[in-house]
Amino acid sequence: MRPLPRSIIVLGFIAFFLIGLEQSLFGPAFVALNNRYELEPGTVGTIVTAHFLGVTLGTLLSVLVLTRLRVRGLTLLSSALCALGLLLVGTGPIWTVALVGAFLAGLGFGSISGGFGTLFSSRGQSGGAALSLINALWGVGSILGPLLANRVLERGLDLYFGSAALLFAALVLTTLLLRFPAVALGTETSASARAPSFAPLIPFMLMLCCYSGLEVASSSWMVTHLRQNLALEAANTVNSLFWVMLTAGRFLTAPLSLRLSPGQLVLGSSALVVLCVFFTAQTGLAPYAYAALGLFMAPIFPMSLAWFAGRFPRLVGYTPLVIGSASLGAALFPALTGLGVSALGLSSVPWSLGLFALLLLGLAGVNGRSSRTRAVSATRG
Repeated sequence: MRPLPRSIIVLGFIAFFLIGLEQSLFGPAFVALNNRYELEPGTVGTIVTAHFLGVTLGTLLSVLVLTRLRVRGLTLLSSALCALGLLLVGTGPIWTVALVGAFLAGLGFGSISGGFGTLFSSRGQSGGAALSLINALWGVGSILGPLLANRVLERGLDLYFGSAALLFAALVLTTLLLRFPAVALGTETSASARAPSFAPLIPFMLMLCCYSGLEVASSSWMVTHLRQNLALEAANTVNSLFWVMLTAGRFLTAPLSLRLSPGQLVLGSSALVVLCVFFTAQTGLAPYAYAALGLFMAPIFPMSLAWFAGRFPRLVGYTPLVIGSASLGAALFPALTGLGVSALGLSSVPWSLGLFALLLLGLAGVNGRSSRTRAVSATRG
């Protein structure tokens, strides 16, 4: 398979930077959204749920969109959806309009993520470096969201979300003005690559569902939780630091993966995540615990995918479905955290996150035990 043209690689870099920014916009805006729409304390988390329901659908549809519309059409449609959705969130007169906007922005987000991810991964080893870089740029975009909140959010939600919408509109204009060569998708899967049994997918789907749900619930509710004892600017800075540590951790994962197996990294990281979440309940330690949480969560997602691919190489054709399950967790867990806040107050946030973290660790343990049993059976065979 021929390497991707440089113009398409750069386009993917820019698109991933912007969807990283998009994801990190919602959490810092919880207080402002609550004030505008006069919501119940836990209701605001449903905007993240709406966003990631859109991400899930966009991810599942991304390969179809990429096949039919090619790279240029995918980028135009997805960026336009992101721009429109964010504009509706920032200017919507009622809460329902804001939720629809979040869903549309998520639909564009998922299409970009799934489309470019599939395109780059279809290049095998030549696409590996590009995949690493687009995920790093996603992390850089995520860092900037809370920083944008410190600068712009106090001037209004319309300017805050509208600024991000303008960046996506600029991507639409850039894509319209440039020409991109046609490229083959290269995702054909042989019949032998698809095993008839769906059962082996389930533990990994549940584990990634828990991971992604914990990541999004943490980053979304962090600012609101910390606002009990910190100024808004300080709480947003901690949120930004969480993304800094997550991005740095992704870079550190590469050399660690040369010494430790994916399963070891996932299990060890999950145990450290449980410890960090416990300390978020301690007032004086909470900011440091949230920052450390980003670092220790970093290896889990990429190493879970590597673990899955290593254990079930004939099931790699189902990878988009496994990733889609992660988006479902991101849609569900922030809403569940919001239910806890409605019932018990903001002090329930660390305990909800702790429950999710323990569930993640338990599922990692189940997958680890299954891997050892499989290895022993193979040795005896």
